[in-house]
Amino acid sequence: MHPRTFPLAAALALLLAPSAWAVYKVVGPDGHVTFTDIPPSRAGEQVTRMGVPTQTQSAQSAGIVPTELAPVVRQYPVVVYTTPQCAACDDGIKFLRKRGVPYTDKTITTPADVTAYKRVSNGSEILPLLTVAGMQLHVGFDPGAWSQALTTAGYPQHSILPSGYTFAAPEPLAPAPAASRPSANKAKNADGLPASPIQPPPNPKAPPGFQF
Repeated sequence: MHPRTFPLAAALALLLAPSAWAVYKVVGPDGHVTFTDIPPSRAGEQVTRMGVPTQTQSAQSAGIVPTELAPVVRQYPVVVYTTPQCAACDDGIKFLRKRGVPYTDKTITTPADVTAYKRVSNGSEILPLLTVAGMQLHVGFDPGAWSQALTTAGYPQHSILPSGYTFAAPEPLAPAPAASRPSANKAKNADGLPASPIQPPPNPKAPPGFQF
């Protein structure tokens, strides 16, 4: 049985078409509300752009794992690499949830994510990818191979997660870099003057070792 796959090039093509990701709320003249991913253009409609889905929840706060499962999750953590609008990725996530396997979902949604994924997957451009305790399976969703790897790691055949368990939301594979802080010399006080004194340029005629 061949694994179900999704080419990374297709994911990148979707990323370069942001309009396809937007969701629009349309209120017609009769008050009827619809949602669409195609920009509406009919007269008399009130259109609200809902924006692009975001991933903000951390996998570390996704729920409480039962005591008997916690050691397996700690020793054999499961990470799945996915991308939106990928049927094979969706099937892989459904498989993990049905079996009750806590996981971290690293999603590829930006060009930086694509670059990072190629490093992780040794240059592969196929999704999804599952790793168990850092060991990579063959790329693509293969229920048999995934099930065997999880069983070998000690995950139960059937879910023992509580009914209210919340799985981790996708998180970017390549987090956005932190904003750089302004240097101390550029910071200014309330008077508009530099917060720290500006040192004079070095005097080439000063004796050796001499400093201001």
